[in-house]
Amino acid sequence: MVKEKDYFVLVSERPSLNGSPDDIVEQTLKISDTGLAWFATRTARQKETGRGYHEKYVSRIGEWRAEILLRMTDRVKQRAEFPSGDRPYMLTRHWESSGDKIVVGQQNGVPILWQADRSLDLTEMYQRFLPFHDIWAFGRCMPLPQMNWKERIHQFAEDWIDLLNQRESNPKRFWLHFIGLGHECAESGFYMDTGKEFRKRYPDCFDVDECDYLEELISSIDDRELIGSAIFSRWRYKTHWETFDGSIIWSDNAQKWFLLLFQRLEEMTRPAAAKNVL
Repeated sequence: MVKEKDYFVLVSERPSLNGSPDDIVEQTLKISDTGLAWFATRTARQKETGRGYHEKYVSRIGEWRAEILLRMTDRVKQRAEFPSGDRPYMLTRHWESSGDKIVVGQQNGVPILWQADRSLDLTEMYQRFLPFHDIWAFGRCMPLPQMNWKERIHQFAEDWIDLLNQRESNPKRFWLHFIGLGHECAESGFYMDTGKEFRKRYPDCFDVDECDYLEELISSIDDRELIGSAIFSRWRYKTHWETFDGSIIWSDNAQKWFLLLFQRLEEMTRPAAAKNVL
C-alpha cells in the first residue's frame, strides 16, 4: 500500500496594481511529509497566463523536520472568513484522499500553542527550518522579519552551561531550574519525541551511560533542532519515567551528557564575530 502523503501549501499574493509584468506577485511554499520542501515565485505576467515560474527551489529538509512543521501547522486556528480589507494568504493542509483548509488573515506572525501549551511563533519556525530566503510574512508581502531566535537559543544554552557547571556549588539553584527545563525547551520551539530521532541517527549516544561515544561524535552533530529535541526528551525521561517515586537520578555521566549537548548548542548558535575570534 502506498504511504499517504501529507503536505501543506502556503500561497501569498502581492497586489500588482500599477506594477510591472515582471514584478513578483505570488509565492507558493509546499512541505511534504516525505521530507521535501518546494518554494516557487511567479511574476504578474506568469500569474495572469498561468504559465511558468520566476524561481523554483527544492530542498530536502528531512521527514523529521517536515513532520514537526506539519504538526505545528495543524495548531493554526481556522478562520471562516478573512478580515475585511485584508489581502490574505491561504494556508491549506492536504491529505491525498481529502483536503482540510486552514485560513488565517494577515498578521505579523502566526502564534500557536505548542508542547506544554507554550506559545510559539510559527513564522519563526518556518524561518528556522526552511533554507529559503525572502518568504513573505504571511500575506504582508514583505520578507520574513529577522527573528532573534538564534540569539535566544544561544542564551538558553549559555545559561544551562552555567547551571551545570555550578550544580555542585549551588545544588538548590540547579534543581529549581531543572524542574522547568522542559518548559524552556518548549518555549524555544524544540520537539520532545522521546529521543526517537536522535537514537535513529546516533544509536550509541542517547543514553547517558554512553558519554564516551557522544564525546567522540559531538563535534559532527550539526542539527540544532536535533540537539534541542534530545535535551528535551532526556529531561522528560529523567523527570517522568526513570523512577516511580518522582525522584531524579543524577550521575557524573548525566552531568557530562547534558553538558556536552548544551556546549554544542552554544557553539552552533554563537555569533559569527565571536566564532572568528576563537
